[in-house]
Amino acid sequence: VVIPESVVWIKDEAFSFNKSLKSIIVPAVAIGDNAFFACSLMMSITLPNTVTSVGDSAFYACKNLEKIEIPASVKVIKESAFAE
Repeated sequence: VVIPESVVWIKDEAFSFNKSLKSIIVPAVAIGDNAFFACSLMMSITLPNTVTSVGDSAFYACKNLEKIEIPASVKVIKESAFAE
């Protein structure tokens, strides 16, 4: 999935429990709480330099996550953002 550059915020729980999402490129500035919670097939995430914050449990329970790129622009990673 490639999210358009016009998106500045990924809403809380926007993709939660998605069973088909395997990889994503996120151009947004902020990723909300639980935005990708329990996306069990998610394997890779690319966060470009536009992203500044990752919400609580944003990628919680993404048990197949193998690769994530976090740029220096990310200043806030909230609690349990990448917990399993």
